[in-house]
Amino acid sequence: MANGIITARGPMMVAWLLALAAAWGTSYEVHSLALSTAAQNQVYWTLERAAGLAAYELLALSVVLGLTSANGWWDRWRGRKTVAVLHELVGVLAYACIFLHLWGLRQDTSVPWTWLQLLWPRHVAYRPLASALGGLALYLGGVVILSSWLRGWLSTRVWRALHLMSYLLFISVTVHGLAAGTDTPLLWARVLYAVPCVLVLLLTGQRVRQVRRSRKGWAGA
Repeated sequence: MANGIITARGPMMVAWLLALAAAWGTSYEVHSLALSTAAQNQVYWTLERAAGLAAYELLALSVVLGLTSANGWWDRWRGRKTVAVLHELVGVLAYACIFLHLWGLRQDTSVPWTWLQLLWPRHVAYRPLASALGGLALYLGGVVILSSWLRGWLSTRVWRALHLMSYLLFISVTVHGLAAGTDTPLLWARVLYAVPCVLVLLLTGQRVRQVRRSRKGWAGA
C-alpha cells in the first residue's frame, strides 16, 4: 500500500496544483476583464464542459489500461508494472479534471448549484437522474482508486470485487455525460463517447473469453 501511495503522491500533487491554478486563473481573468454575468457564465460553462469531457476520457483511458493489462497485452514487453502506474496516474488526473468540472458548475450562475448539491446531487432541478449518476460515478471512482492504493492490505478477492466497480463507474459516467452534457447532439462529442465505449466492450469481451478458457482448463485438470 505504501508503495502505491508514494508512487502516486508526486503526480497527484502536481495534478491538483494545476487544477487549482486553472481555477484561480480563470476566476482572476473573469474578474479582471469585468465581464458581464452572461459572459462570465459562458466562460465557466466552457470550463466545466471541457473539464468534464477531459475527465471522462481520462477515466475511460484508465479503464482501458486496466483491461489491457488484465488481458496480458503488455506482458511480452514486460510492461505490466509501468501500465499499472499509468493506470493509477490517469485516474488521479481524471479527479483533478472532475474538480474543475464541479468548480465550473458552481461558478456558473445560469444553473445555480450549491457545493452540497454537487457532491450529493439529490433533489436537483437540472436533469436529476443524470446528475445523480454523476454523483454515483464520483464516489465509485474514489473507491476504485483507494482499492488500488490499499491493495497490499486487501485480499485478492476483496480487491477484485472493489475493482469490478470500474464497470459500474464507466457506465454511470457515460450515461451522465450523454444525458447531462449540452454537447451530446454534436457529432464530435458522440465520437468522444462512442470510441471509449467500443474499446471497453471489446476488451471486456476478450477478458470474459480468457476467464472462461481458464475455468475450463481448471475443470479439465
